[in-house]
Amino acid sequence: MNLTYGADPEFFAATEKHGVISPALLIEENKIRIEEYDEKHPVFYKDDRFSWMMDGVAFEITLLQPHENPENIYYTIKDALKTLRSILNGVTFEDYPIKIETLPAIRIRPEIYQEKLANPMIFQGFIFGCDEDFDAIEMNYEGNTIDVFNHEWRYGAGHIHVGTDSEEFLNKLADRAELDKMIQLAAIYAGNTAIAFSSNPKLDRQRTFHYGRPGRFRPQDWGFEYRTPSNLWTKSLKTTKKIFEAVAKAVESYENNMWKELTDNFLEETIKNILDADKKGARKLLAQLP
Repeated sequence: MNLTYGADPEFFAATEKHGVISPALLIEENKIRIEEYDEKHPVFYKDDRFSWMMDGVAFEITLLQPHENPENIYYTIKDALKTLRSILNGVTFEDYPIKIETLPAIRIRPEIYQEKLANPMIFQGFIFGCDEDFDAIEMNYEGNTIDVFNHEWRYGAGHIHVGTDSEEFLNKLADRAELDKMIQLAAIYAGNTAIAFSSNPKLDRQRTFHYGRPGRFRPQDWGFEYRTPSNLWTKSLKTTKKIFEAVAKAVESYENNMWKELTDNFLEETIKNILDADKKGARKLLAQLP
């Protein structure tokens, strides 16, 4: 079965004084330009390979073409970041220069935004869960919108997309019980890999406050989106290869009917490794996997 891959990682504009600066704030102050208006996800740039849009207080890349090679994903993201740097070149907030941060969690100062929340774009930065997702491990999870005005952190995702043209595989995943099995295997392989190679486990652990939970996913017509990893895998070619090799191994294990064996032996430990951002534990577990 042939697999294709994609991603929609998030990055932050920030200053040394203010922490994260929402794209919506820069729009309101006429410091960056919108190409396509949308109240939730305005687009700043789009070509045939990728687009940049706003998601909450983050700048989010969407890769517009499926890839068979993780190396192509890494270099497309690298090119996209060059574009974002160009968009933000010379932009300041209260005379502080803007820099781009690749972090699982970043602080926000709500008081900067308090008088501007009537602006629906700015308000998007003060809710979590504006687009529904699901959980294959915390079965009672409901992807509801929650108010986070008084929460001092915002979170950077590195969602993994897995697609295929195999109708047989897609038909299996149309059954929620089967999709849950697939995502649990993704947690064992890709979730542990994200933690094992994390360059900032402290912030990866902070991200599990709401996002970054071990079983988070979103079903897609072309396959599935595993939403647990943060954006840190985007920082190197090595970690990009590792994360996509891991999710491919998860699919292979699912296809080889290894779900029960692997979840019986490794799921409980996987949950602990991800929630604690335990690099040592994740590496130890990965060394035991087939």
